[in-house]
Amino acid sequence: MTTVIDLDERPAEDPEQPRPVRHRRWWAAAILLVPLLIGGSSAAPLRDPVAILPGDRISGIAGDTSTMYVMSAATVAAYRMPDGARTWSTPVPEGTHLVHTDATRVVVATQGEPVLIGLDAGTGAEVWRQTGYMPAVYGCTCADGVVVAQHVAPGVATADIAGLDPGTGAARWTLAPPPGGVQRLVFTGDLRVQVAVLDADGTLRLHRADTGAVVRTVKLDNPGPVNEFAMSGDRLLAYRVGDATVLDGTVFDLATGKRLFERKAPYLVWCGPMLCAGDQEGPTQVFDRDTGGQRWQLAGSPAGIRLTGQYLMEPPGTVGIRIYEPATGRLVTQLDGWTPVGALDEPSLLVVGHDPRSTAPLLGVFDPATGRATVLGRADAKADPQECFIAGALLACRLDASRAGVWEVPA
Repeated sequence: MTTVIDLDERPAEDPEQPRPVRHRRWWAAAILLVPLLIGGSSAAPLRDPVAILPGDRISGIAGDTSTMYVMSAATVAAYRMPDGARTWSTPVPEGTHLVHTDATRVVVATQGEPVLIGLDAGTGAEVWRQTGYMPAVYGCTCADGVVVAQHVAPGVATADIAGLDPGTGAARWTLAPPPGGVQRLVFTGDLRVQVAVLDADGTLRLHRADTGAVVRTVKLDNPGPVNEFAMSGDRLLAYRVGDATVLDGTVFDLATGKRLFERKAPYLVWCGPMLCAGDQEGPTQVFDRDTGGQRWQLAGSPAGIRLTGQYLMEPPGTVGIRIYEPATGRLVTQLDGWTPVGALDEPSLLVVGHDPRSTAPLLGVFDPATGRATVLGRADAKADPQECFIAGALLACRLDASRAGVWEVPA
């Protein structure tokens, strides 16, 4: 298995470049080191952006194949795709953020005072305004057609969570925080968001984001006081702040509610099917989710380790991308010269690298399961692509403070 860089057609063999070594797949017990291969001079030209969208101190971009929205310092603007013609521009308070976009509404949040504003997606005109609400999820379509927000009341330490209708701004449902308990958002395996409520008596309830309805109830075995919790599949990590620097965590089986084991560390986080623990300096210890026994360890802090599909990705750095099998620590894929800049449909990553034939950064998609990197386009030499996403057949990235680029994605 070798890394393939698609430049619209298969690159010609370069006699000056050593042929890549073929390896067994990782599940056949081989450690895979994948070299970066870019073809020879006969490769097809790389795609340049089909549109450059201007802005002033761009803080965010969102949209789909018909319209892209660019949030600048005090303006939100809509651009027709794929030609990039601006269709409207609306002034907004300084520091406003994009929260939600769909076919009829663009929802933004102001900075400082909690206010959500719904704009008409076709004209930019303000349709509704909700004071006292701040977004709980930014730029995510995972909330099943609602804007999940926190309702902040003056003088109240904890906030309700509500699902707002993007069309009207009205609350479809509201969940008050449980007395003595904890309430938070969790993401399911299909990348949908749910509201998880843990009562003081240890009863956990999961609510749908679109209706607020309860979809699951679990009674935990004597969790005691809990400051926060995190879920991963059928496991729940409940933790308390032991002192100023250490978390005291307990792992529960959500199928039975039983306690499985306890761990203490400055950082306790789920690493896919494993539990990661460590401090800011590292290394990260990786523990079995059933027994709490240590399996292996990884350099760096657990705060920087990322889950991509069923794999763990080491914090990005000068060494490029390193992908590991969570249960064993086996190195699955290594890709030098590329840096993650966004997420695609898991486990694929949007990545930026450099073309040795020019100074222009390359934008591509990297699949850690296959070691395959497919080039989607090329930015200009002055760009630093970041905050990228793919919407249908379009790739959009913020290039710098005053430009966003849009590319057509090869079929």
